[in-house]
Amino acid sequence: MALKTGEKRLIGFALREKMMLNPMAHNPSQTLEQHLVEIIRRRSQWLAENKSALDEYNRRIESRGTFSDGLRRF
Repeated sequence: MALKTGEKRLIGFALREKMMLNPMAHNPSQTLEQHLVEIIRRRSQWLAENKSALDEYNRRIESRGTFSDGLRRF
């Protein structure tokens, strides 16, 4: 998921007051954005690296079912 530069939307979030006293929290929205971008990048990379294994697992479940198919009562 690539985000286009400059496309921002105002959202609200709450932080503990103690966190705001930390000198590293001088710009919490920028810090949060940087961390979210990194999380999204890592997740996208993990999904790309494991796509074939996930596809194979899904095919196997589709054809054989799960181990508990005969045990569930719902």
